[in-house]
Amino acid sequence: MKVLRKKHSCIKLSNRSGCSKFIVEDVKNIKQSLKPIKNIKRKNIPSFVNKDLIGKEGNLHRWTIKYNLPHLPLFEEFDWSVNLEHCFCKNAHEESKEEEEHLPVKHTKKLTRLEKLTAAKETESKLREIEMDLLKLEHNPQSADQFDRIILANPENAALWIKYMAFHLQATEIDKARAVARRALQTISHHNEGEKFNIWVALLNLENNYGSEENLKSLFEEALKKNDEYLVYSTMIEMYSSGNKIYDAEVIAKIMIKKFRTEHNSWLHIIKVFMKYQMFEKARSFYMKAAQHLTKKEYVNLTVQFAKLESECGFASAHALYENILISFPDRIDIWMVYIDILIKENNIHQARNIIQRAISLKLPIKKMKSLYSKWLNLEEKFGNEDDVKRVKEAAFQYINNVSSILTV
Repeated sequence: MKVLRKKHSCIKLSNRSGCSKFIVEDVKNIKQSLKPIKNIKRKNIPSFVNKDLIGKEGNLHRWTIKYNLPHLPLFEEFDWSVNLEHCFCKNAHEESKEEEEHLPVKHTKKLTRLEKLTAAKETESKLREIEMDLLKLEHNPQSADQFDRIILANPENAALWIKYMAFHLQATEIDKARAVARRALQTISHHNEGEKFNIWVALLNLENNYGSEENLKSLFEEALKKNDEYLVYSTMIEMYSSGNKIYDAEVIAKIMIKKFRTEHNSWLHIIKVFMKYQMFEKARSFYMKAAQHLTKKEYVNLTVQFAKLESECGFASAHALYENILISFPDRIDIWMVYIDILIKENNIHQARNIIQRAISLKLPIKKMKSLYSKWLNLEEKFGNEDDVKRVKEAAFQYINNVSSILTV
């Protein structure tokens, strides 16, 4: 069944299932596009359709249906000529108007100047509290999520990663601490070699304290491949010495010396570490071996530093080392200065005066003599009296007069 109306008319198509569909179309387009409905049986034709319009072949053209067909029987008061769009718009407008009437009316009151100032202060104080909470969170995070949030803002900071590892170690979560270290090694860029090496050191310490020897050995070999070998060996010697693993420290020191036997810093580092952890005999043995591999000048510098370390540890043999060096190299003003400073630090002022006067008695260049006289004057001003200061000034003027008379001749 089909119903057509002019212009925006309503067409109703019925099928066997009883479903209906309403379509709004233009009648002019319908006339051009519709094809005849074929094979219509007279029994199925509605009563309001003129049966004479059906041809012999049983064809019924849609365009032959008149526009003045009777309306469907809905109810008496239904008006077909009403514009639906107008109705919908009108109903929507009325509903929105009713909703607006039911809404409460808000009366905004203008704030005074004092009220505005107090509101601004309150917001500022709230912001300050939030900032302080964030600062506390950065300095003392208390959960893994907080650590992740801080590290996301500073992924290149090795100290934050190490704190994160320590957080898991406090909870005896060794595997999680390892995972954090590995994640840090992948996150930190290769440009920050120092920060990355700090993570390697933390991971080596973790395996040394909580892991097995096999894990430590494999990690040590991996660190040698991916970092500077000198730094890795130095770190392992320090780590073993601090843990009182004397044998392991000595083994690593020997391996390091085989690779860096001609470098002054490698010998000095081993001696410093052994002296620091009171392995004095080991330190002296390496000091004696260094003479076979270093040049004479480098060995003298090593002797000066070794004597300084022995003096700091309270050994009187340091003075003998300085005396031997000064006998062989009397023009080394830097060694004279170091020796004088050590004596002053030991509160041996009398011997410090003697060493200065002994150095001044030598025929050294003018610049070096100037340094010795200024050192002597500072010593007497700090530890001497007015007569001692006067005596140093007179000796300095006498030296200047002697030098000037020699230059004028």
